[in-house]
Amino acid sequence: MAVAEPPVPGNEQPVGLARWPGVRAFRSPRFRIVLAGVLWAAGAAVIVSFLARQAADPAGQYGVDFADYRTASLRMLEGRSPYAPEMLVAPVPAHGLDRYRYPPPFAQLLTPLAVQAPALGVTLWAAVQAFLVLAATWIAGGVGGGRPTLERFLWSGVAATFYLPVFDTLWKGNVDGLLAFLVALVLRGGMAGGAAIAAAGWLKVSPTVLLAAGARGGHRFLAGVALATGVILVPSLLLVPGAWADYARVLPNLMARPAIDPVNLAPASLLATAGADPRIVDAVRGLTVTAGLAAAGLALWLAGGPAGWRGAVVCAVVAVLLLPAALWYHYLVLLLPIAALAWPAAGTIRRVGLMAGLGAIPVGLAFLPLADVGAVVAIASAVGALWPGRAVALRSKRTA
Repeated sequence: MAVAEPPVPGNEQPVGLARWPGVRAFRSPRFRIVLAGVLWAAGAAVIVSFLARQAADPAGQYGVDFADYRTASLRMLEGRSPYAPEMLVAPVPAHGLDRYRYPPPFAQLLTPLAVQAPALGVTLWAAVQAFLVLAATWIAGGVGGGRPTLERFLWSGVAATFYLPVFDTLWKGNVDGLLAFLVALVLRGGMAGGAAIAAAGWLKVSPTVLLAAGARGGHRFLAGVALATGVILVPSLLLVPGAWADYARVLPNLMARPAIDPVNLAPASLLATAGADPRIVDAVRGLTVTAGLAAAGLALWLAGGPAGWRGAVVCAVVAVLLLPAALWYHYLVLLLPIAALAWPAAGTIRRVGLMAGLGAIPVGLAFLPLADVGAVVAIASAVGALWPGRAVALRSKRTA
């Protein structure tokens, strides 16, 4: 009886989908590297061209959010309050020009950019944000178990370039790139993770919910929280105590005004904009807050064991997105490091879920509820890949 010879390594015949010519090429690392490089370069060229065109158009809204940050920073340099006077006396909406809504340290942090010419300052801020998003994607993928290869770096660049919420934050000059980078540092844990949580919370209030994951993070983690709090808070309180007194008046005014807006992705806002009964809108808002609190509680529970740390951070990020009344499109930048974290541990089905979820978010610009659906699919796929039991099984398999 003839015995079949084993295939020569590297000459194995492809099976299943790999037999298709269009798919077979992806078996080659060289092809994947070239493809990623071409896609990244092409996407970056398109984004830079579009941003340049928006910058040249007075109505292009280029850097519209950064303009608020810059105004607040310059006011503080002059010894004035960073907040517009009307924000101190009455409830204010969650959007609009000259509406700096963050604690004073963020405006202080931006002083080196605020003193530049407006066009230069906003362009430098966009470049910093782009770098931070790329760094967040790279760091989170490494925490998830990805190897430090050229291919992963290039695909991290592709993801950061083609994920539309990233473009939205670069266009408007928002702060989500910095927050995504801080979330990636939180994933690493230790003192750096604690410092990142404190920095995110003192620069923008809502990320304080991340402490639900860090409350059981150990002594080094808590030391990082304390150190960053001292570095950020103490000098700010000593230099601008009046700004903090004003913020104590601004924060309740921000919370007192409903954030109903046609481009607010929060489910209650989408229903209100569509003309739903106010009682239904209130009920949905209550359910959303309840879900956010449940996510924070789950983060606290998961953080108790080392296998659940990454899942705890994911749940805390979900809470950060759900608890505020406003969920702007660029907030979804925070899902990019989460997807990068889950990718190495995800099987085929969950990777398809991650790609489908993140892919639906850009399509959601044509139909906003689809962006919410895409976010839910991406988060569910990430949680499924990172669930503690699965993490333990993967670790046991690798060490067997």
